[in-house]
Amino acid sequence: MVQRKLSLPESEKPSTTRRADTLFTPPKTLTSQDYARIIQDFRKHITSVMDEQGIPGRSIALVTADTVLCTKGFGCTDDDHRVPVTDQTMFSIQSMSKTFTATLVMIAAQEGLVDLNEPISTYLPESLDR
Repeated sequence: MVQRKLSLPESEKPSTTRRADTLFTPPKTLTSQDYARIIQDFRKHITSVMDEQGIPGRSIALVTADTVLCTKGFGCTDDDHRVPVTDQTMFSIQSMSKTFTATLVMIAAQEGLVDLNEPISTYLPESLDR
């Protein structure tokens, strides 16, 4: 997978300060022009990555903590190029659900809701009974 970091020009990046062995970057409020530049750069890049990786289509969203800034579909749903991808196209998450489940279990363990040393049947009694 090709990953590309989209960022602001050096002159617009926030300063970085070292504190208590932690790298702290003060938050910078991005303007609508900053977001427009990031979105434009991303749109140019995504189709070339799709070609390189043989991906017929994908849908993306750029969001902040509380706002959807941009949604866009690229390409088609399959190699036959019959159905264009839109920002409303549904995709199967397949094995990603395992990562979500594991993350939720670990959060539950941290909060004391489950004990990782207990058998799963403690929490889901009918799940493994055969």
